[in-house]
Amino acid sequence: SMSSYFTSKAPSSQENESIAPASESSADVYIVKAYKGHIAVFHGDDPNPIEEINTDVSILPKEDQNVLEKGKVLYSIAEVKKLMEDYDS
Repeated sequence: SMSSYFTSKAPSSQENESIAPASESSADVYIVKAYKGHIAVFHGDDPNPIEEINTDVSILPKEDQNVLEKGKVLYSIAEVKKLMEDYDS
């Protein structure tokens, strides 16, 4: 049944979390980067963006384009929002 599936899964996911100290966990970072020609925000290692902006990367200054190709790492959603406002103007 589904309920036993969830209970059997829980202990292993908790073990995984305890291996990496929270401060170094990639889950706590946000990466703003170029994605399919526009800008997207990723959370940790998740390959799917949590937010996308329709701003075309190619219209940005070269400096910004270079940053977005590499991916800019931010440590709070507040920083992400501030950066997105800059790019979205």
